[in-house]
Amino acid sequence: GCGSRPEPEPAVALPELPAPREQAIEALPVDPLELSIGFGLVPLVDERAGGSLLARVGVIRRQIASELGVVIPPVRIHDDISLDSHEYMLKVRGSEVARSRVMAGHLLAMDAGEAIGEVPGVPTAEPAFGLPAVWIDEHGRADAEARGYTVVDNESVIVTHLTEQIRQHADELLTRQDVKQLLEKLKETNAAVVEEVVPDVVSLGELQRVLQGLLHEGVPIRDLGVIVEAVGDKARVTRDPSLLAEYARQALGRTITASHLDPEMRLRAISLDPGVEQEVAESIAQTSDGEYLAMEPARAHDLVSALRVQTDDAVARGSRPVLICSARVRRHLRRLVEQSLPQLPVCSYNEIAPGIRVETIGVVNP
Repeated sequence: GCGSRPEPEPAVALPELPAPREQAIEALPVDPLELSIGFGLVPLVDERAGGSLLARVGVIRRQIASELGVVIPPVRIHDDISLDSHEYMLKVRGSEVARSRVMAGHLLAMDAGEAIGEVPGVPTAEPAFGLPAVWIDEHGRADAEARGYTVVDNESVIVTHLTEQIRQHADELLTRQDVKQLLEKLKETNAAVVEEVVPDVVSLGELQRVLQGLLHEGVPIRDLGVIVEAVGDKARVTRDPSLLAEYARQALGRTITASHLDPEMRLRAISLDPGVEQEVAESIAQTSDGEYLAMEPARAHDLVSALRVQTDDAVARGSRPVLICSARVRRHLRRLVEQSLPQLPVCSYNEIAPGIRVETIGVVNP
């Protein structure tokens, strides 16, 4: 009758859905390293189809970690429908840092300066270092190599680009947790220095900022004991992480200069005219937040332009120069040239270990 209640439905075991709040929380963490690829690049990741991108990315992480002495987090790779089929994009902590594309069915032929003649193809720039290059048909490989071009496949183009970008962003990838782990490891061999300095003299966060400052300029932090010692000695004078990083650089001088020496073990250097260096030193302003360079924009622009001329000239003659200056102005000069001359290392005289021959190949006097 109308009063009778409907039969209860038989219980069906529904798959348990995560509560909306849990779903939201799971979506919160940002991947430290994320590679998005277009649909056409999926075969590079498919190991069954012979794609070795995943394995090669694992090798890069280990290589950079051993080179720089840092923990490089895993790279999350996924396809992204918003990208073109042969486009890829790298994000560091959720922000895009690089995007490029490869050409299906083609190889990249690069001219490292030794190539003779032209090869038919689509001119482009190699994405990691911006070298002039050409997309050539797969059948043109032998001819291009005979002409002195370096020829690589799509996967290698992406891997090289990724390696360079991860190396350049190593400072952003270093977390406090990583620093804590590195210190635990250091304790096994050098407990005294760790116990004396962290956290009594400098905090974990301050040490993290010092290490990030070093990594930002490509300085390896493998020699952590030396860094912690230098920081501990100077922290009584200053607590400014960027200044402490300068003192750490001086302790690591031999490591820093080693990577810039030419085959004859010389350091090819561009220096500033003493008057210009004095001018830079006098433009350093002191604030409660530390120091910064308060140089007239037009004057700063002239200085960077003059440096670019000298650098390009040196590179054209086949040397990779460093800019050399006093410790007082080093970090300010580096900050000044960082945007337009990212590949130019800036070293102070205090970082040059005894016995290294410095050959001045240019003096800047705008």
